[in-house]
Amino acid sequence: MSMFMRASMGMAAAKSLSGGSQTQRECSTQTRDKYYMPLPVWLRGNAYFNGAVPCRLEEAPAVDTQHSVRVALREEDGRIIVESDLFRYLPKAQMISTDTLGMAFEPEEYFETPEGEKIVFDTDLYGAKRSDTPVAGPIGP
Repeated sequence: MSMFMRASMGMAAAKSLSGGSQTQRECSTQTRDKYYMPLPVWLRGNAYFNGAVPCRLEEAPAVDTQHSVRVALREEDGRIIVESDLFRYLPKAQMISTDTLGMAFEPEEYFETPEGEKIVFDTDLYGAKRSDTPVAGPIGP
């Protein structure tokens, strides 16, 4: 068995496949605390178009079945330009911040700046100031 296979399966499972003891195999199936369970996933407020559907676990998804969003790529002067009418249909969302993100699972710490201050995502990916009720996503007012 390769080292990669052992690392990706976990040692108890790898020993089980390679003839490990009964105790080792039972170990891999026992209930453990939250640090050894599948990692948690939180989804909230994503926008879905053109027949896309949200995960069953998502809270408050915005599913738009009335509009068909167009996305096209074109090249201009050696650059790729994305053209879309998506922004016409994106719903308003809440401002994302340390308070809305909550605590990160693994370090059990809040999302904050290196100086320990709260984060407010009040600018978009291009550095433009966002409104108090921005559109969903990382780009736009």
